[in-house]
Amino acid sequence: MPNRERPGHDRPITPIASGGGGAPPRTAPVAAVTVLEDAAEAASARPPLRVDAGRYLFVETRSRQAVDPAAPETRGMSGSPVLRRAWLPFDGAKAGLTAETRDGRTVRTWLCDDAAAPVKKAPHGSGPGPRPSGCRNRPAADPAVPAEAGAARAWLYRTAQGGNPPDVQAFITLGDTVAERYVPPAALAALFRAATRVPGVTASPAAVDFAGRRGVAVGQTWAGTRYELIFDAASRRFLGTRTVVDFDASFRPSGGKSPGAGTDPAFRAAHRQGQVLYEAAVLRTAVTGRPGELP
Repeated sequence: MPNRERPGHDRPITPIASGGGGAPPRTAPVAAVTVLEDAAEAASARPPLRVDAGRYLFVETRSRQAVDPAAPETRGMSGSPVLRRAWLPFDGAKAGLTAETRDGRTVRTWLCDDAAAPVKKAPHGSGPGPRPSGCRNRPAADPAVPAEAGAARAWLYRTAQGGNPPDVQAFITLGDTVAERYVPPAALAALFRAATRVPGVTASPAAVDFAGRRGVAVGQTWAGTRYELIFDAASRRFLGTRTVVDFDASFRPSGGKSPGAGTDPAFRAAHRQGQVLYEAAVLRTAVTGRPGELP
């Protein structure tokens, strides 16, 4: 597809070579850099949470996964909104808990990466069953996230997992890290500044998250989809993420094992420009003393 500018997106400046590591000059367009710098300043100004072993990070989100005929993993889904409440252990030494409500039904599930017995979902309306033993989870607060932008960029590339090109996977890892984990203010600011050094990142000046809050988005388009982080229009506080169909092919990152779903003619035939595939809004974050407790 030929290069073209898209209404509502910035024009990129001269890109740098793709790939991780180091602290290259900023490569996002000017408006995206401004949004991310403002988001970094907002993150730095927020008071830190009290992170204690034995306590839990509570995150409440509202999300929706579109039923996509071109994506087998969405078959059987209703496409209805999901209210998700998650209790994640700060130290990773205990089981976490999720409660997901869809179409009036709530399913509660223990989170345990390493359990002595299989972890099963509890039926609608019941408790989650006995807490599994022998649990080790990824800590809700990751102390390994650097508090300096260059080091944070290297961390994004180093810890990214997936078959996408490194520049694409690094930006996805940023979204995964900030969406349902606690990142201390200095490290969160560093991650947002690191994103100014990830190629292909542009800004969308008008965005609305899944909770109906108006904001501005920064995102990256590759292989038929655009992955976006949405920030509050005034405060630049992180609000959530979304994935939309975008057939702009001007960003051509190198590397990766997957060509991306959007390169399949069947995907193009089944989707329209701007179609929302997934959206999630972070409604509340807090600290609780036990799983299941509401702040």
